[in-house]
Amino acid sequence: MIRAVLPILTLTLSASTPWPRTVPERTNYAATSTVSEVRAFMDALRKKDARLLPYQPKGAPTTTEAGKPLLAWRLPSRSPKPLRVYINANIHGGEVEGKEAMQELVRELLQGKHPELATLDLVVCPAYNADGTDALDPTIRKHQPNPASGVGRREDARGLDLNRDLMKAQAANTRWFLAMMNGFDPAAVLDLHTTDGSTHGFRLTYAPSLVTGGDAGVSVLNRTLLSDVRTTLDKQGLPTYDYGNFGPREHDPSPTEWTTFEAYPRYLSNYPGLRNRLAILSEAYVYDSYPQRIADTKAFVLACLDWLAVHEDEVKATETKADAAWVKARPELPLRDEMVKMEDHAFTLVDPIWDEGHKLIGEKGRREVTLPSFTAFEGRDFVKVPKGYLVDPAYAFKVRPVLEAHGLRVLPGTARPKAPLGYFVESN
Repeated sequence: MIRAVLPILTLTLSASTPWPRTVPERTNYAATSTVSEVRAFMDALRKKDARLLPYQPKGAPTTTEAGKPLLAWRLPSRSPKPLRVYINANIHGGEVEGKEAMQELVRELLQGKHPELATLDLVVCPAYNADGTDALDPTIRKHQPNPASGVGRREDARGLDLNRDLMKAQAANTRWFLAMMNGFDPAAVLDLHTTDGSTHGFRLTYAPSLVTGGDAGVSVLNRTLLSDVRTTLDKQGLPTYDYGNFGPREHDPSPTEWTTFEAYPRYLSNYPGLRNRLAILSEAYVYDSYPQRIADTKAFVLACLDWLAVHEDEVKATETKADAAWVKARPELPLRDEMVKMEDHAFTLVDPIWDEGHKLIGEKGRREVTLPSFTAFEGRDFVKVPKGYLVDPAYAFKVRPVLEAHGLRVLPGTARPKAPLGYFVESN
């Protein structure tokens, strides 16, 4: 009789237990989460709904070099053929909005608040830079309105900027991410940040993968996604635009252009483009309040997920076609790229009032300026992809682990092939 009652009692207790609140919610936005607090929150969610599962890529590191745990969670879809999406937050420990917004979002999904997203299979990593997440310091990023606890450090414990490590894969975090890409193979990757500099009129800026070596069809779809999301959020009163800064100098009172960042695949939000996958960079506006940045980040992510759910078949077809084209033909890859103008756009230029610590404390005014918007790249100096690559045995022990981390097959060679050989010479 007791055995029959226990499951019912357990279910009743789970239903009556209140949903957990995030650290900002519990502290009236006076603090941000540590890694252990993120884990405690997600564990509490799992007690409410067992569908939420810990996620660890096969063969991936489980901790950083400093011993901090690398934690992620998966919310599988009940759809037989779901669209897989990965959401990354806090790669820079001082840009905490995504970390908090994603905890809120997972809770809302478990509460059934977004049934339209049921076809998505989500993996969420709220505190990717575990070292930086826990290095809370009120003196870090003092130019942004922060919680009293302070925010984390940009780099990991060894001083590496993890958002510059995607190709060399020096950090355990990066090898974890690459193992996730190889095993989970998400159709879309979102990377959540906060801006650094320009005073503009957007509450959030975004970017697709900017690399020029990926499939053109995937690249077009990536920009269509973000353009549609921008329209959706504009209707909600949340102005967004392609990520960039006024130039040629930051905080120039008379800018002549708006320019994005580099197209290097070492950036996490650029890297998926090399694998013919969608990528989305989110940059909350640094001068907005801490609660506002969290809310705007969550709204942007939700709009992106909504778009992905609606266009699921198109995304799958485009990426499948891109993968098949790569195998079938010998595509061309650019040896370099060039930033190009996409349009002339009317920007809001804020004339700021700074305090002694370079914190925005007011505005002298705002004015509209129409500037060329350089927010994309085109490839230059294209060459045919070779049938294979040969690695000098003297360097194989260093090169092979990196190539394999990226999912590339490395075969032992015993004889020099008879096919014509080209040589790679490192240069600028």
